[in-house]
Amino acid sequence: YSAVRKQFGPEGEEEWPVLYYQTQYRRLMPYLSACFVMHYFSLSLYEDFIRLLMGRLTGENQDELADLGMEIHGVSSAGKPLASWLAQRAIQESREACGGHGYLAAARLGKLREDNDANCTYEGDNNVLLQQTSNWILNLEKRRGTTPAGSLSWLQGFKDSPKDSWKTIDTDFALDAIRCLFVRLRKTTAKQIDELNDTGLDKFLVRGDTQFHQARSLALVFIQSLIIQRFKVYTENHPEFPILANLSDLYALWTIEELATDLLVHNILDADSIRNVRNKVLELSRCLVRDAVSLTDVLAPPDFVLNSILGHSSGDVYKLMEQSFLESPNAFTTADFGPLYTQLYRSKL
Repeated sequence: YSAVRKQFGPEGEEEWPVLYYQTQYRRLMPYLSACFVMHYFSLSLYEDFIRLLMGRLTGENQDELADLGMEIHGVSSAGKPLASWLAQRAIQESREACGGHGYLAAARLGKLREDNDANCTYEGDNNVLLQQTSNWILNLEKRRGTTPAGSLSWLQGFKDSPKDSWKTIDTDFALDAIRCLFVRLRKTTAKQIDELNDTGLDKFLVRGDTQFHQARSLALVFIQSLIIQRFKVYTENHPEFPILANLSDLYALWTIEELATDLLVHNILDADSIRNVRNKVLELSRCLVRDAVSLTDVLAPPDFVLNSILGHSSGDVYKLMEQSFLESPNAFTTADFGPLYTQLYRSKL
């Protein structure tokens, strides 16, 4: 819709597609990158699950399978909240980016939002699900567990300090920063739990009082680092598609923007670094504009499934809009309550 909807432009020139405007592409391009990143992550998690099932069928090492099962549970318990919240925000941003046309029933954005809303509470509230992940992370070291799927194997030898690679604003920079944040959140969360336990506070209350800025953030930072790391590896394995590197950089740096407050609080990045990240996100979003329609078509469902006048692959937005109006029952007739309303409330002057 944004690629074909034209409005305003430089004096003496044709009107521009609204997608060319910074306030439009900056809102939409990060979500486009997220579609690719989350799509690949879901496939990789599915492969982990198949590995677990096949291991049980073939009688592999039971201890390793137990660790793999707990790892998959920890990953999925954070992946589901992140994915459902991300979809919720993406649909709402898309609805608003289409202006009044996005509110039309035929646009189907309202229906998508309605259908997705249940995803935010399947298996319970997302915030409660995240506790499953943080509990697994905090208990992993205590019981000397392993991560056969490699979600935390990077911790071995990881140095929680700024690196020379941080001079370049890209996926590697973002991944290192997020991993530093994970390490510090894990330490501060464990420390706060120990301090509250030492006061004799009930364990139930200790768990509840160490969530919002500690354990909850720990789980979300963990899943973001894993998603970025897996897509980074996928991108490196497919150099024939350089556009994937742009998608990876955009999603990773957009995540840094989302985590900016925590990164500042934990002294991982300073204000100048955050400013550079914001500028880079703008630049990458602008660069994706020319490929936005093609990238959307890669993942888009068939038109009869999406069933949206704004998202139709033909791009004939106004033709489809007119057709929708003409086909709607009673679209050009006065509503039944119209005469009654006008009779009751007509001015007596």
